[in-house]
Amino acid sequence: MRRLSVTQGPYLALVGSLIVLPGSLAGQGPSRVTPTIDSIGVDCCTLRVYHQGRTAEGRFMGRPDDSSLLLGSCRGVLCPAPAAQHVRIPLLEETRLEMQSGNHAGFGAVVGGITGAVLFGGLVAFTGSENASAGEILLGSAAGGFGGSLVGLLVGMAFPRWIPVRH
Repeated sequence: MRRLSVTQGPYLALVGSLIVLPGSLAGQGPSRVTPTIDSIGVDCCTLRVYHQGRTAEGRFMGRPDDSSLLLGSCRGVLCPAPAAQHVRIPLLEETRLEMQSGNHAGFGAVVGGITGAVLFGGLVAFTGSENASAGEILLGSAAGGFGGSLVGLLVGMAFPRWIPVRH
């Protein structure tokens, strides 16, 4: 069996990381369509409202008219101090809206997997015997890639993704 030199190990670890996560980059791009406030359903999602440096966040509960919206369980500076069941928020020209749309689990899995594969494959290459075999480095990259993907997935789930909404 041909042994690799220590200087070839990191390159093989990088190649191993690309083998571990081949299809995980598919479908990770942001949505190209910006939803409108009228296209989302009542009680479907959480909205963030930005107006003159102040914010509000809550469940979208509908539009009583064209110039305002209702938020349920409202929190933030734009909400009244004693939280009411439904809070009316005016929609002015400079008001900006965002809607929660999933989380960053996929991105976390990709970043964690590649990082884990490169780091663990490099660790095997540099701390193993003087000349680690290609199979040992690829196995180390695969194990690091799997573990890194799992950790990245869990961390990414904690961070919501926000997309703009037109009004």
